[in-house]
Formats: sequence, C-alpha cells, structure tokens
Amino acid sequence: MLSSFAKHSIPSFSRLLGFTEISTASLTAKVEAGERVAVDYFAHWCGPCKKLGPHFEELADDETFKGISFYKMDIDKNYDCGIRSVPTVRVFKEGGMVDEMVGFSGPDPLRELIERI
Repeated sequence: MLSSFAKHSIPSFSRLLGFTEISTASLTAKVEAGERVAVDYFAHWCGPCKKLGPHFEELADDETFKGISFYKMDIDKNYDCGIRSVPTVRVFKEGGMVDEMVGFSGPDPLRELIERI
C-alpha cells in the first residue's frame, strides 16, 4: 500500500529549477534555431557529475542568465550525443558551439563558461 505522501504528484526538480532534460534531437533543433543554450552532459554513475550538477542548477536559476536555456542530457539515454567523457558542459549560440568544459574544476570556471554566451 502506498503512503499518502507517495500518492500525490510531486513535481520534478527540473520543473522547480531553471533546467530540464533534453534529447539529442531536441537539442539540435534548439541550437539550429539560434537559441543560447547551456548543456550539462552527465551520467547517473558519474561522481564528478554529481559535484557539478548543483552548481549548474544554481546558474540555471540565476537571473543574470535568464536569456539562456539550461538543459541536462543523460549520455546513457542519448548514445548519439557524441560525448566521450563526463561531466562535459557545452555552450551554444547563433547556431553553433561556442565552447566546452570537460571535467569539473569548480564553480568559477563553470560560471565563466556560461558567461561566454
């Protein structure tokens, strides 16, 4: 029997925060449309991804970056994304990739990467 808590619909954190998960096809469409996009490529089994995640989510909620769409992509669900190492964060604008960060060396380099778009 489910507890009364489990019976209620609980919004996912991605709806509460400024990001959502995205597929490779959806990302391609957004980039080709010229949107300013930041993508955190991650895997659930990746320790450094778990360290990067909260910082990425914090930036997604930062008013400074309200003109940027923030997404997370699970590489295990999107084999066609072309990512070989996680965590990787890529930033896109005007139809192309501007830069990327492979690995996680702290919140400051991540913020600087996002500021480039």
